[in-house]
Amino acid sequence: FFFAAIMILGHRFTNFVLSLILVAAGIHSFHAIQGSSKSEKKHWLTFWTLHACVQALELAIDIFFAFLQFTLALIMSDVPNADQLGVVNHLNLLCCVLPLACA
Repeated sequence: FFFAAIMILGHRFTNFVLSLILVAAGIHSFHAIQGSSKSEKKHWLTFWTLHACVQALELAIDIFFAFLQFTLALIMSDVPNADQLGVVNHLNLLCCVLPLACA
């Protein structure tokens, strides 16, 4: 069902579901902090730490691919006869499709 909903509704559905999950996690984290269970506090601290690491990794990968596109464009602009070799078309395809595949 989830994959069918993504295909029909697009990434807005995915963002909506992820927002709901994060809100639910925030509520459970708040209740864990208010409670006295150390294992619950440790569980949610681990969750939020891993979430922050994943978000930082995602940002680093996005920056890397943006830099890669810019660098490849500069390199290919200096190649003589790049248009005749068809390299520019492949570069445009790489710069346009690769970030979409990683998003």
